[in-house]
Amino acid sequence: FLAGIAGNTWVCWIVYRKKFLRTSNNALLVNLAVSDLLKSLVDTPLLLVTVVLGYKRHNLGRALCDLQFCAYSLGNCAQLFTLVTISVERYQAIAHPFENKKRKKRVQLWVLFSWALGLIISILGFIFAKTTPAYLRCRGRAISTPIHSNDFGVFILVPVWLACLALIITYYSRIFVVVRQHTNKIFDKGTTTLPAAPGSDHQGVKSRKGYIILTFLAFWMPLIIVTLLSALI
Repeated sequence: FLAGIAGNTWVCWIVYRKKFLRTSNNALLVNLAVSDLLKSLVDTPLLLVTVVLGYKRHNLGRALCDLQFCAYSLGNCAQLFTLVTISVERYQAIAHPFENKKRKKRVQLWVLFSWALGLIISILGFIFAKTTPAYLRCRGRAISTPIHSNDFGVFILVPVWLACLALIITYYSRIFVVVRQHTNKIFDKGTTTLPAAPGSDHQGVKSRKGYIILTFLAFWMPLIIVTLLSALI
C-alpha cells in the first residue's frame, strides 16, 4: 500500500521534473503509475476497511461502496489497457522506428482511450456490482453465494483480462518475428571470418525465444494472477 503510493508518486514526479524523460514511452509508464495510484489511494484503503468491518456486518454506505467498486474496476481496466498499449507501441517502435511524430499523437489518443473505455466498463459494471462479494460485504450483508455468482468478474473483468492478455502475447510475438527477420537480414548481408557451426543459428534463435518467453512470464504473470483472482473473489 505505502510502497505503491511512494513508488508511483516518485515515477510521476521524476518524469515531471526531468524534461528529457517526457517521452511517449514514459507517458505510458506515467499513465500506468496513475492507475496504480488510483488503486493505492482509493481502492486499497476502502477494500481494507470493507474487509475489517464487513465481517462485523457494518454498512459503510452506498457512496463509499460505489466509490470502492469504481476505483477497483477503473484502475484494473486502465492498467490492462495501458499494458496493451505498451506492447503495441513497442512493436511500432521496432517495426517502424522513424515514425516519431505519429507516435506522440498516437500515445495521447491511447491514454485517453484507456481511461474512457475503462470508465465506460466501470459504469456498465454497476449493473453487476451488487453481486460481488466485496460489495456485499461493504454493505454489511451476509455472503451466502458461491464464487461463480460474481457476475462482474465472470462476465466483464475476466473477458477483458483474457482479451488484453491475448493482445499482449500477439504483439510480443510480432516483436519477436520482426527482430528475427532483421537479425537474419544482418547475417545474410554481413561477413563472417569463421564459418558458423551447423545448427548454431537455429539454436540461438530458440534460446532467444526462450529468454523472451521467460522474461515475459516473470514480469507479467504476478499481475495477471492477482488480477484474475481479484476478479473472481
